[in-house]
Amino acid sequence: MDTTHSFEKDVEKGNDCKTIAITEKHSFSSFSSTSTSSTAVEHSQPQLTQAEEPVPPKRQARIIRYLRHTGLNVYRRIFSIVFLANLAGLVGLLVSGHSSILTHMPYAANAAAANFLVAILIRQDYIFNMIFRVCQLVPLSAPLRLRRILAKVYEHGGMHTGCAIAGTMWFILLTVLIVVNFETGAIIHTPIVPIFTVLLLIIFLVMCVFAHPAIRHRFHNSFEFTHRFAGWCSIVVFWVDLVLIADTVRLQNTTTPEPLGIALVKLPAFWGRSNYFF
Repeated sequence: MDTTHSFEKDVEKGNDCKTIAITEKHSFSSFSSTSTSSTAVEHSQPQLTQAEEPVPPKRQARIIRYLRHTGLNVYRRIFSIVFLANLAGLVGLLVSGHSSILTHMPYAANAAAANFLVAILIRQDYIFNMIFRVCQLVPLSAPLRLRRILAKVYEHGGMHTGCAIAGTMWFILLTVLIVVNFETGAIIHTPIVPIFTVLLLIIFLVMCVFAHPAIRHRFHNSFEFTHRFAGWCSIVVFWVDLVLIADTVRLQNTTTPEPLGIALVKLPAFWGRSNYFF
């Protein structure tokens, strides 16, 4: 061990200070040892060969297999059933012979509210978990065909998208009827009602466009952003629009107009959208 004494001037204090530097020297020795050993152990294990079972032949034509498992899978079948049922109702309403706009507006509003109600409830946590719990109650001893059908509950998204697209279709008709009604001056006399209705329709269309599989896959973050924030905005715009429509309808009875709250709860759309708060 070496010790070194030195005096240096402290620039900050202006005096001399003693610095003791201690240097330690160590010597290290290295040890090396080598040992070589070699052992050869040979294990002779018999190779297990399994007889390859032949793949069963395909029972259906290629186009049928494509339609069943890809083109028209369970998700798309549920979507098609829901959408085509609503489309049939829309065509039936348009060809029913009712020429009055006042007759078409309640049907369009109720159909849109009913579809949006189902589309939201099928994604609601309590409803979603309840459906899965019911399907899980089926014992393993149940027939395989029944359990295969219940396992398709995972494709419930077809109900969500089918009702959402169908509800948007009905809301397009409702928007057209409200705008035409405002132009004719039959019931709606203020432009604020068609403005909020068109704004709500634009929000629905934006959500539908970003929910398309191709756009959703490529711009998934944008899809999540629009689906949530546009959905929350649609709640606010919807309730404003619903209150305005209820107020417009109740004022048609110029003699004794009923209170706004009574007119509001009489609209089926009020109960269809109240599930947002649960």
